Amino acid sequence: MFRLIQEDDRAGMTAWNLGRYMHVRPLVDNARLLKFDPCGPLRQSLRQSLAYEIAWGASRLSVTVSLDAFSYGLEYAVECDWHEIGRQGQGVPQLNFHLPTNFTCQAYRFDIPFGTIRRQPADQDVPANSWGSPIRQDNAAKKTVQLITEGNYAFRGVDDSLSLTLLRSSYDPDPYPEIGLHRLRFAINLANASAAALNKDLVSTAYDFTHPLDVISGAGHLPTSGSFVSLDSGTAAVSAIKAPEDGEEGELVARVYETEGQTTQVKLKFSREVLQAALVDLHEQPLRDAQSVKISGSEVSCQIYAHHVATLRLKLGR
Repeated sequence: MFRLIQEDDRAGMTAWNLGRYMHVRPLVDNARLLKFDPCGPLRQSLRQSLAYEIAWGASRLSVTVSLDAFSYGLEYAVECDWHEIGRQGQGVPQLNFHLPTNFTCQAYRFDIPFGTIRRQPADQDVPANSWGSPIRQDNAAKKTVQLITEGNYAFRGVDDSLSLTLLRSSYDPDPYPEIGLHRLRFAINLANASAAALNKDLVSTAYDFTHPLDVISGAGHLPTSGSFVSLDSGTAAVSAIKAPEDGEEGELVARVYETEGQTTQVKLKFSREVLQAALVDLHEQPLRDAQSVKISGSEVSCQIYAHHVATLRLKLGR
């Protein structure tokens, strides 16, 4: 549910200080259905979608909610023509998406640089890279939800709900920072809530959403499916694949981080033979007394300690 919130501005410095909620208005009035594609059995479509529009004052919200075949998530594509203005003494308008749950949330999990963090319920916004997920009080439950965003970073987990701050019309130092057309994208996914649930699965799901696949049509000699690099084993997530700062042809840098708080053996598989591999520091310089890296054809493996970041410098064959 989208909400229009009026924040208290008495703390000042409204571009940096988010005030307490003075008024919360659910944006449910004057909703107008634009399109409904139910994906019936005769149509055999790969996507179901619903498009609607909500207008208030001078602002307008156009939303398309879609569900792809074999997907566990709802995707929201939002276009907002935002004309709310914050003024001293009147408050700061905010556009917010609110996701209530039907279970008790004992805490909330968020992604942060090179890891995840567990936070207790709090009536204030907290930062995250791209997603938040409630942790259920009922440990025997199988599913929870994961709210993933492509370009917003302020989440609030409180009162058995999770919300996302989308737009704010602060007025100082810029009096009109957000006026105009905005395109926003986020998703609600079902996620594993069992005791065996892994942070790396949440990280992977969010990465797939925030880095959608690009498809290029054309002739070629490559197979119809394949992967340049894959994480075959280990409780870790891939953070970066890049060219080295001072490398040669065929060299690359792979950076991974451990996600579950336990020492793990990570195995990366590449589409080409690995000729050389070594652990380096963040400046891509050789580490003294570094652990050995094992190479087997197109696979490379090494040990990573709990919550550690590992950077591999590799050379691939042609």
